[in-house]
Amino acid sequence: FGCWGRDTFIYFDALLNSEVNHRQCWKILKKYGDMIKNGLIPNMLDESGIGQNYHSIDATLWFVLRIYDFVNKVVSKDLYGKKTIVKESLEYCKQVITGIINNRDDNYYLSEEGLLYLNEEFASATWMDARVEGKAVTPRTGAPVEINALFYNALCCYREMVEKYQTPKASEQRFIDDLSGMAEKVKGSFSRFWTDDFLADRIERN
Repeated sequence: FGCWGRDTFIYFDALLNSEVNHRQCWKILKKYGDMIKNGLIPNMLDESGIGQNYHSIDATLWFVLRIYDFVNKVVSKDLYGKKTIVKESLEYCKQVITGIINNRDDNYYLSEEGLLYLNEEFASATWMDARVEGKAVTPRTGAPVEINALFYNALCCYREMVEKYQTPKASEQRFIDDLSGMAEKVKGSFSRFWTDDFLADRIERN
């Protein structure tokens, strides 16, 4: 059992609230941030012994949320290296957000309603990630509920960090305004998950 992106960033909140030096937290974030590829961080690293892969989307969205938590802590406590940390953190988040929005492969796509849909090849890219012979054991094609909740929060967190810690140029401001509109679209579309008193696990293609 090696390093998993998903597990790392779900657990990362505990590190932020412990006595661990913030430089160690930054080392972890930077390690994954430097490996962003097409908007995604790896869910498994080479050191796991079974090869590096990018077969996850929730790990990446958790990564953005933990950067948000970390940056706010570094700034509020005026910790060493905060200017560099803020600058590089915003760049990592921008790579993720733009990578997902501009994705051109067949693994997943953004619908007109703003929701993230997973195709069959990426149907195990959630926490239910078991595969046998390349096939998802519990395929979740369509728009999984927690993926879209994470996506909405990632959009909001990145927008808030830019507004608080950066003075964007005109073109960058237009991008941030577009993200605000996209976040509102996702928020509005999330009502589709409600089925009576419960949330649907996923929405299949229309």
